[in-house]
Amino acid sequence: MTISKAGKILFVAGIAGFIFSYFRIRELPPVESLLPSMDKEPVQVKTYKNPFTVEMNEIKYTITPLYRYEIHGMVVSYFDTGTWYNRYHEQWQDYLNIKDIGLMWGESLKSGIYKYMNFRSGNWTLYTRFERDAPREKRKKYRRTQVSNNHLITDSEDINRKIMKTNRGDQIRIEGYLSEYEHGEHFFRGTSTSRTDTGQGACETIFVTGYEILSAANVRWHNLYRISKLSIFAGFILIIVGFAVDPPIISKN
Repeated sequence: MTISKAGKILFVAGIAGFIFSYFRIRELPPVESLLPSMDKEPVQVKTYKNPFTVEMNEIKYTITPLYRYEIHGMVVSYFDTGTWYNRYHEQWQDYLNIKDIGLMWGESLKSGIYKYMNFRSGNWTLYTRFERDAPREKRKKYRRTQVSNNHLITDSEDINRKIMKTNRGDQIRIEGYLSEYEHGEHFFRGTSTSRTDTGQGACETIFVTGYEILSAANVRWHNLYRISKLSIFAGFILIIVGFAVDPPIISKN
């Protein structure tokens, strides 16, 4: 087998694995796999912790904690703020807000209604929508107060890594402070302190001090997804090398 042919096989196999796994990694886990801790309501306690400063990318931020906060939930959607098409965080030099995570918990989650819902994360917002075939009895168990969009900020490299590893369907625990933060004269960001509000300002901004992925979802499919991308890249390189080492023979009539 030539290098070029091996590269083509690897490339095609990678494309097939990538397409198949891409859709499977977005599947939310079944109700039976939900942990008992997913029943818990968020815990919010007033704090008198003084404002403090942290530094990220040579920018100093002032953090003002308002409440001690802990939340358990399943990730229904997320938005990586460092993605290439998100220009707002770069413009505002907001390097602390590394990821927004949409969570669902409580009776809404245990009812299984999430299997009949669509979730999408934008720059600042978590969008939710029922599918047409969502059973009415499950819709009745849905509570808007058991879904939240969380802007996560931290200066801890270890917590940062855990947050960035988080995927759709993971069951997690977040501990920290509902906080306001700012830098310079023109950047300030607040936080919701209630699960009942909606619209602008309804998202929780959490300075994260503790973070756990309690149960990771679709681990095998995520592994296949990563391997497929490597296979595509490796196959492409082998194809190029193959043409250089064994160029095709062109016959002359």
